[in-house]
Amino acid sequence: MPIPLTLTHEGETVRVVGFRSEEAYRRLAEAGLNLGALLTVTSIDESTITVEAPQCPEAPRAAVCSLCQICTEPRRIQLTLTLNLADQIEVEPLALRGESPLY
Repeated sequence: MPIPLTLTHEGETVRVVGFRSEEAYRRLAEAGLNLGALLTVTSIDESTITVEAPQCPEAPRAAVCSLCQICTEPRRIQLTLTLNLADQIEVEPLALRGESPLY
């Protein structure tokens, strides 16, 4: 069951499964991320949430890591979002899907 990104915890890795606003979709798309992107929450404070996402080095723009395990060091995208915007991003913790983060 999807939850807003704001209900995650530091260190948690989640998969983006939906957007509740066009702005949330646009903000992630500008960073080269979309549905299916893996996000690791690196910090949360009173006004922002910072996430990091692996990006496939074989396809430089708008290609999310699919955990194919071919590369050992995917590029990293770091993104800081306001809590209002992060609340519009629906995610699914990987543990609920029986997956484990590799990065």
